[in-house]
Amino acid sequence: MTQYSRYYSQTPNYPNSNHPSLENINLTIDPGKTVALVGKNGAGKTTLTKLLCRLYDPDCGKILWKGEDLRALELEDLRQKIAVVLQNYARFPLTVRENIALGNLEKLNCDRTLFKAIEKAGITRKIHSLPNPLDTPL
Repeated sequence: MTQYSRYYSQTPNYPNSNHPSLENINLTIDPGKTVALVGKNGAGKTTLTKLLCRLYDPDCGKILWKGEDLRALELEDLRQKIAVVLQNYARFPLTVRENIALGNLEKLNCDRTLFKAIEKAGITRKIHSLPNPLDTPL
């Protein structure tokens, strides 16, 4: 199975910081998979996404695409193979349910499937703390 995998040990520091924005990351994404990066502010989600797109390169370590250093690939070719939505790109005035089902509207009314997605994203506690979990506007 071919796969896109990346490994880098250190990436650029945040401004006014001596600490790298990411350290010791080892991530494998299988072909055809959709990945959501979820975490607290400042956790490195945007940094990781920009590295995946080669908006910048890691300071050390490397990123592999099918075993080849990402820096060896033509940017145009790479960017035809991946798609990202960066934070604050667009905000949809939708409910939790509608935001999750955007990728598969057939599942809009299948609570079981939506809660599985919520569990996979690691946000079960947060969603259950909302006044009307799946139907709370975001």
